[in-house]
Amino acid sequence: MFEYEFFKTIFKILAVTNLFIFFSFIGKMQKSKPGFENTYHLLYAFKRSITQIEKATHLRSVQFQRLRAQLLTRSQSASQSISQLSRLLDDLDNVGNILVSIPLNCFTFYHLHTYRKLLAWKRIYAEHIASWFSVIAEVEVLNSFANFSYNNPSFAFPSLNDKQILSFESLGHPLIPAKERVSNTISFTSHRFVILTGSNMSGKSTFLRALGVNMLLAMMGLPVCAKKATVYPMKLLVSMRLSDSLNDGKSYFFAEINRLRSIIEQLEEAPCFVLLDELLRGTNSEDKQLGTFRIIEKMVALKAIGVIATHDLEVCSLSNKYPDILQNKCFESQIIAGELHFDYTLKEGICQNKNATFLMEKMGII
Repeated sequence: MFEYEFFKTIFKILAVTNLFIFFSFIGKMQKSKPGFENTYHLLYAFKRSITQIEKATHLRSVQFQRLRAQLLTRSQSASQSISQLSRLLDDLDNVGNILVSIPLNCFTFYHLHTYRKLLAWKRIYAEHIASWFSVIAEVEVLNSFANFSYNNPSFAFPSLNDKQILSFESLGHPLIPAKERVSNTISFTSHRFVILTGSNMSGKSTFLRALGVNMLLAMMGLPVCAKKATVYPMKLLVSMRLSDSLNDGKSYFFAEINRLRSIIEQLEEAPCFVLLDELLRGTNSEDKQLGTFRIIEKMVALKAIGVIATHDLEVCSLSNKYPDILQNKCFESQIIAGELHFDYTLKEGICQNKNATFLMEKMGII
């Protein structure tokens, strides 16, 4: 009888002590639980993607397998770690339910052990979560690249070189449907900078965008919208469609010269591919012409490669001063049977036709 009472007393003391310890930690457990849950919900949303990457052993790409290895660096994979976190959170789910937590923690410290395992999980895996998301993001990018290439079988992968050779054969804009797309050939090998003229709506800006987009595609390792391309890897610098800012109190002209300053500063560091569309629109004609002349000469001095589109035909005379560097190309329009027609074909020389007055007459403005 004495032994029974003794052990009964011991059990009571043990239970009370355990519960005292448990309740001293319950605040910490309940406070940290939402943080673990938020982490789990975030990871669970991407668990399927992580699992698919882990199981893709059949893909032989060295780059993909390098990424996949980042999900398998510990004794268990990233997906297994997420499943473990889920089980631990389920075990801790009823910690606030007194009817459950008191019996479970009287003698076993059930929730305390679960909490300890959660802290151990955090210590081991928390630092890897960012890299898991980086893997998912990079695989998504590679998958998008692969889809782009697969969906455009007529596009060509460019040949790369280190001799500043840049040319496109049958270049088009990838966002224009193939049946409507007009392709053009251009080379920056013999003359590295183009002065592009053309009447309104003749295709100058679209051609500049086609060059810019395809240069970006080439820099990303994707096929370009061309029959053939040779590309020298370089930074792309663009000044197109700038706007003023009422909030900053900056005019269109000030925004443009800021952009031009940035372009010049980057050209001073290394040769770049430059696309300029109708410079200095926000100033008077005389200043605009003089400024355009000076900018082109600056581009020549800094060995820039690229295109400047302009309506000012006087600018084309610079090709006489720099015959080995500058070349004139144009887009033309024609008036046939009282209607304006465009062929969007790049031609040699300076634009000869104008259409602004014709369009205003056609629309009854003048």
